[in-house]
Amino acid sequence: MVRIPRYAFTALVLTFAVLAPLYGTESIVGRYVGTSTIRAADTQTFEHALRLADILLIELDEYLFYDAIEVRAQLPAAVASRSDLTIAVLLYGNLMARFETTGPVTTRGDRLHFEPFLERGNTRIRLPVLEDPRIRVAGTTRPERMPAQSAYPLAITFLPVGKAFPEYLQNEEIRVQIIPHTREIGGIRFDVSDETGTAVDLAELPHALRVDGAEVSVDELSRVFLQPGFRTVEFIPEGYREVTRTAAVERGRVRALELSLEPIPARLSVDGPRGSIVSLNGRLMTGVIGSTIEIDPGPNLLRFQIGDRSVSQEFTAESGVLYRADLNLLLSVIEEQD
Repeated sequence: MVRIPRYAFTALVLTFAVLAPLYGTESIVGRYVGTSTIRAADTQTFEHALRLADILLIELDEYLFYDAIEVRAQLPAAVASRSDLTIAVLLYGNLMARFETTGPVTTRGDRLHFEPFLERGNTRIRLPVLEDPRIRVAGTTRPERMPAQSAYPLAITFLPVGKAFPEYLQNEEIRVQIIPHTREIGGIRFDVSDETGTAVDLAELPHALRVDGAEVSVDELSRVFLQPGFRTVEFIPEGYREVTRTAAVERGRVRALELSLEPIPARLSVDGPRGSIVSLNGRLMTGVIGSTIEIDPGPNLLRFQIGDRSVSQEFTAESGVLYRADLNLLLSVIEEQD
């Protein structure tokens, strides 16, 4: 692990001691050691061992999946037993830089929490996500400023308060646990394409969407969030066929549901003499006399044949329109004179 030179670390402590009582955006200097990306589908507890001035980022896969995130920290015995030394945990959000590689970094962010370890060597900080910030959970503290969705990723670091820290203790490790408290919810993302397979922006397509009979709306990423289970989805795009699908909603996951836009077919009512042979676009149609069939919108060629005589007509069908084809054969019987 990269170490900050001793002179730089001492300057960091002095600067921190001056800024500790203040709030707002401030400098963050330390060693970036990695990012814990919490995934709601896998509610494992993340465990880390951090040294002074290490910076760990906390990221969420999807904000809507969480009630709260809990951060637990435990000082090493060699530090907790020293009454003359004080360490504080700091949380920052709205970082001005994203870190690509581990090592020394400098950025700025909004201070969300400052908590010195005074009478005990551990702490539990509960960060509300969708949880009501007024709720108090026994044994935990709330951040001084509640992080908004835009504040993530959050940065956590530990620094000494008020005086230079003995160099021989600077490599002592602080045990950190990050515990997600997730919600019983999952998501469906609607991936819509037209007849050619080109993706369609759902926001630009007039439509109605029902889940288990109740109308719902999608977010800006074409997603809807629901309780886990099998759901009946009805997609009703304007000018296209209604589509009904069964979708499995899984806790902590967003699953894609692929939908293809299909034009509403035209309809053709066919009347004519029994025994007529009817074909549409070269395809023989059996049993259609006296019935109504669906046809594709666009150019069509309808053909009737009786014996060796046939009649045909081209027409262009429009989506959703009903057409009628009626073949009338007029036969006159005339009495001849002897």
